[in-house]
Amino acid sequence: MKITADQVQNNRAAMFDWIVLATSFSLGFIFPDLGKFVLSPQFSWWMLIALTCYIAGAWLKHTPLSLRLFRKPGREIVYTLFLVAGHWCIFLMVLFFCAPVISKLFGFRAYMEKNQTSGTVIFITMILATVITWLVYRSKVPGKAVAARSKDYLFRRELVADFLLIVGVSILSFVLWEKGVIALLSNKPLTSFGEVWFVFVFLSAAYVLCYLPLRYLFLIEDHGSRRTWRRMLLIFAFLLLKSVFEIFGI
Repeated sequence: MKITADQVQNNRAAMFDWIVLATSFSLGFIFPDLGKFVLSPQFSWWMLIALTCYIAGAWLKHTPLSLRLFRKPGREIVYTLFLVAGHWCIFLMVLFFCAPVISKLFGFRAYMEKNQTSGTVIFITMILATVITWLVYRSKVPGKAVAARSKDYLFRRELVADFLLIVGVSILSFVLWEKGVIALLSNKPLTSFGEVWFVFVFLSAAYVLCYLPLRYLFLIEDHGSRRTWRRMLLIFAFLLLKSVFEIFGI
């Protein structure tokens, strides 16, 4: 059965959601212990891979997405400011995670080891997080040369962009939510209904804060679709159930 470009386009966001879920879930088998993973020399490299893939994917997706939104405008996302703030915080953290390997690659490792918490380093990291956030959340206005691009070129370009975004978001979701939040909660035993309710609220907020900002380049097109929110609710229900099993050691 041949898959057409229209079928891919109509299911692009759904494929992103499900593949990210499956990939981040699978990473849990490769790195079952978050503490050991974070302390390992490979952690910064994984974060750099996620960062690079995400930035490249966002840059590649901007052109075809902008042209599509220009031809078929949709409703604006009223909570964009919330997403921008969440996105900026996520990448501020990611950049700090990447700092050891970036300093090694560019030859200023000794300086970073001495000045990792200096005002200059923190300021530069904040600027970089702002640039990355701007790259994703900037106005989706196609350039003059975009109209001359062929439909096949734009389709292939967006396929590559989606693949890179899936890689980047899968790694970030695994570290920040799938393992990070759950590891934080697993250290405290739950002894009352109030604590269980707190965990539910905390997991819900963490899911929204971690996933929606990273999903913006798809959310901008499908945030008005009930199918989108039903799918994300189903995914969250699965993750919540998995989290409860891990927290209670079931």
